[in-house]
Amino acid sequence: MGRFANLEFNREDEPHRKSAETRPLIDAQHHVREAEERWREGRFEKALRSYGRALEHNPQLAEAWVGQVRMLLELDDAKEADLWSDKALEMFPVHGDLLASKAVACARLGRLDEAMKLSDAALRQKGETPWVWEARGDVLLSRGQRNEDFCFSKALALAPKDWFERLVIARIYRMHQRAAAALKWLKDALVLCASSAWLWAQIAACQAELGFAAEAHGGYVNALAIDPECPGARMALLALDTERPSLWRKITKFLKGRRDGG
Repeated sequence: MGRFANLEFNREDEPHRKSAETRPLIDAQHHVREAEERWREGRFEKALRSYGRALEHNPQLAEAWVGQVRMLLELDDAKEADLWSDKALEMFPVHGDLLASKAVACARLGRLDEAMKLSDAALRQKGETPWVWEARGDVLLSRGQRNEDFCFSKALALAPKDWFERLVIARIYRMHQRAAAALKWLKDALVLCASSAWLWAQIAACQAELGFAAEAHGGYVNALAIDPECPGARMALLALDTERPSLWRKITKFLKGRRDGG
C-alpha cells in the first residue's frame, strides 16, 4: 500500500478525531495553506498528509491534487505520483499543472516519449504557471537534452521575485545529480530569502556533495539556528563532522607525501 493509506478520503480509522460538534471549522483551503507551509520547510510527508486532508473536504480541489502528486515526486516516489496523477486527470483532463506533474513522473519512470507528449499538452493549456515550465526542464534533463535553462528562465519570468521557485529548480537539478547547477539557483534564492532553514540545508547539501566541507558545515549550522528541527540537517551535520577528520587525515597524508617526494 505504501503511502496510499495517507491519501484515502473519508478515513474512519482515526479514533482521536474530534466529533463534528467540537471540531473547529477548518476548510480545504486551510489544509492547502498548511501543506504549502510544510512544503516550504521541506517537510514533504506532512505536506502530503495536509493535501490529503484538503481533498477529504473537497475532492474537486485541483490544486490539492497537484500538490499531492508533487509531494510524491519530491519524495522520489514516481510510481505513486504516476498513479495519483492518473486519478486526478480523470477529473481534470486538461489541467496544465497535473499534465506537467504526470510528465515528470513518466520521465522518472523512463517513459520519455510519453513524458514529452504530456509536457507538450501541459504547455498548450491556458494560464501558464512556473510549474509547467519547470516540469518541462525536468523532462528535458531526463532525456539528456541541454536546453533546460530556457524553460527555467520562462518559469521565473512568471515569478521573478519568488525565492521558492528558484529552490524548486534547484531541487530538480539535485534529482538529476547536478549539484553545481543546483547550488547556483540556491544562492540566487538566498539573496531573496535568508530566513529559510531548509534553503540553508539544501545549500549545505550541495556544498557537501561538491567537497566543500567547511562551507557545508556552516550552512547546516545556519539551518539549525533558524529551525532546530530542520529536516535532515542535524543528521547531515553529524555525518559531515564524522567524515571530516578522515578527510583531513587523507589530505595531510597526501601533502606529507608531496613534501617527502612521494
